[in-house]
Amino acid sequence: MTDLLEVRDLTMRFGGLTAVDHLSFKVKQGEIHGLIGPNGAGKTTTFNMISGFYTPSGGHVLLRGEEISGYKMHEVARRGVVRTFQHSTLFAELTVMENALVGTHMPFRPNVVAAIFGWDKEDRQKAQARATEALEFFGIDHLKTERAGDLSHGHQRALGLAVAYA
Repeated sequence: MTDLLEVRDLTMRFGGLTAVDHLSFKVKQGEIHGLIGPNGAGKTTTFNMISGFYTPSGGHVLLRGEEISGYKMHEVARRGVVRTFQHSTLFAELTVMENALVGTHMPFRPNVVAAIFGWDKEDRQKAQARATEALEFFGIDHLKTERAGDLSHGHQRALGLAVAYA
């Protein structure tokens, strides 16, 4: 199995504080890993560097062999890596499906002229299929017509993951 993600000597400094110091690990396709440690150990900083939220002070992040260190968040997201936050922000007044559709904006490039003339129908269909797939993957497709604000906390967390996945 090839490495899906490789982190090599990843380092992050904030002034005189070293938050992450020469961290290295590999994740193969299909593996599930956990990053554990006490508060302030650098877990969130590590995810922020991998997802492009922070630019590492040193080291490398490789995704499927491609160097992505220092890429902006949207560039990393276009390659399939996104992060969720502890407190996800959902659109409470929108339905579950509408929230999932928000998550599909990264893979598809909106075009105003195409939308006006209806040329974007294929992109809309792809977005709908991707959103449906995400809701099914997280087991909440049966809630697609419910308002996000009316969901239980657990379902809202699942929806937040589905939005990121979509």
